[in-house]
Amino acid sequence: MASGLPFKFKVYLEGVKVPLSSGTVVSRREGPCVADLRLAPSVPLSKILPRTLVHVFYYDSTDKDWHLLFEGEVSGKGRVKQEGSRDISIVAQGISNHWYRSYVYMLNE
Repeated sequence: MASGLPFKFKVYLEGVKVPLSSGTVVSRREGPCVADLRLAPSVPLSKILPRTLVHVFYYDSTDKDWHLLFEGEVSGKGRVKQEGSRDISIVAQGISNHWYRSYVYMLNE
């Protein structure tokens, strides 16, 4: 039977720590990282604006330190109701997402 190690995570929105219920971070070779995070309902949904900066840290028990797992901006948000719980769901895209939308302009002198 497979077993895993427990991890500790911290989530910050614009530098303010918020409680995390669950989350997923996906990294692809052809695109930016995407984080789907479920936050406790103590965070007002109206306070989370588009392009709010998101940082996710994890605790590494081998060197007893916190490390950055994800850095990005909010691209979507919503409410999630399940039996026995309510959460706020946010989707954030990595900062490298700007590279895919930037354009190169040639300047002639």
